[in-house]
Amino acid sequence: MGEEFLNQDEIDALLSGGDTPSGKLSKSESEALSEVASIVAGAAGNVVGMLAERGVTANVVAREEMPQESMRAKIASNRVFAYTMTWDGADEAPAQLVTSERGALALADLMMGGDAKELPEEANDLYLSASQEGLSQLVGSALTNLSGLLGGARLAAGNTNSALSDADGWLPFSE
Repeated sequence: MGEEFLNQDEIDALLSGGDTPSGKLSKSESEALSEVASIVAGAAGNVVGMLAERGVTANVVAREEMPQESMRAKIASNRVFAYTMTWDGADEAPAQLVTSERGALALADLMMGGDAKELPEEANDLYLSASQEGLSQLVGSALTNLSGLLGGARLAAGNTNSALSDADGWLPFSE
C-alpha cells in the first residue's frame, strides 16, 4: 500500500457521491484499491469454490473509476442485492458488495446445498438470508487476507446488513 492517504475533503466527496477534488484517484490510491479488489475476488473464488465443491477462480479483469451515480447504469439487473458493512479496525470505513438478484439467488442456492442451476424467479426471505450469510463468509475471508496485507492489523465487518432493492434507486453511499 502506498504512503498517500485520502484527505478529509476527498473522503467526504467519495461518501457523498461526488468526485474527489482532483477528479481522479492518485496512482497509489488506485493501486491500493486494485489490490483490495484482487483480494476480494480471490476470497470470492475460494468461498464459491468451497460451496460448489469444485475449483473456482475469480479475477478482476477490468476496473473503472466513476462517480457512484454512474454505477446504476452499469448494473445489468433491475434489482440488486447489496451487503453493507463498516470495516472495524479501519476507522469504521464504509464498504458495500453488490450483486444482481440472480447472483444473490445463485449464491444462496449454493449455500443451501444446491447447484445454482434451478433458481426461483424472485428471492424470498430464505434466499436473502442465505445470500447474506454467503457474502458474510466471503467478507470474512477477504478481511483475513487484507489483514495480512496490512501487517496483521485486525479487520472485521461491523454493522452489517443487506437488502434487495431496485437498481434505479440504489446508490452505494447516500447522505
